[in-house]
Amino acid sequence: MRINKPFNTVNEDINNEQVLLNHKCDSFFGIMTFISRLRQLFFNKLSLNMKINWLSIAIALLLFVSELLYSQTTMRHIKTKEYAELQQKLCTSWNTWYNRQLATMWDNDKGIFLNKRTDTGKNSYRLSPTNFYPLLAKACTQKQAERMMKEHYFNPDEFYGEFVMPSIARNDPAFKDNDYWRGRIWAPMNFLVYLGMRNYKLPDAKANLIDKSKNLLMKSWNENGAIYENYNSTTGVGDDVKNADGFYHWGALLTFMSFMEKGYLNGDDLFRKK
Repeated sequence: MRINKPFNTVNEDINNEQVLLNHKCDSFFGIMTFISRLRQLFFNKLSLNMKINWLSIAIALLLFVSELLYSQTTMRHIKTKEYAELQQKLCTSWNTWYNRQLATMWDNDKGIFLNKRTDTGKNSYRLSPTNFYPLLAKACTQKQAERMMKEHYFNPDEFYGEFVMPSIARNDPAFKDNDYWRGRIWAPMNFLVYLGMRNYKLPDAKANLIDKSKNLLMKSWNENGAIYENYNSTTGVGDDVKNADGFYHWGALLTFMSFMEKGYLNGDDLFRKK
């Protein structure tokens, strides 16, 4: 049997929940202020490994506080205008800082963003599709993006060919191994580079990547009805190795790009919460 609470008792419960929410929000703001202050004072003085550890701790704290904020008792109160505005400011602040860090990875001599080894702190001059990922974060200029396409994407010694994009440059010693990340084509890599291209005016490179990715998937689909986990960058086949599953979900990303480009799905919809 359900007994309804008196109206004044319900109001009291709501007020108590709001007080709890305020305490949790205060904790959230306090931790964010503490993290930001630490970053201002010490972050630039830390080694690369220490920076990574610091970021891991910061993320863990944010996740912990997020659990508090989205607890069952406060769910209906948390989506306030003030909180949404603060959330946007925090995201903008962290994204700006992150992009500034990425911008420092640009190598003007090589014309591309370089990866950095976490064990030595030195730049790695071995190229893979991940070197194009700063496009996704909008961390480069239009001129830098154009240079990356001209000197690297369309370079047949590195990423260009009948089938694109190999997981390591074609002129890298590991490419000839044709094993997993050593030269194979992976649909998620192509897809992330495509999303990055969408942030810039790169019509030729974007259209080329879409067309070649679709042709790669349709080749295996028409020949044996397979959508592979990864593909040979030279022959375009997927069944030449044992570690390429013949019906793998993310392989469909190779043609998903063409659907997005034709307007069947707005790229922003992929990240927008319903």
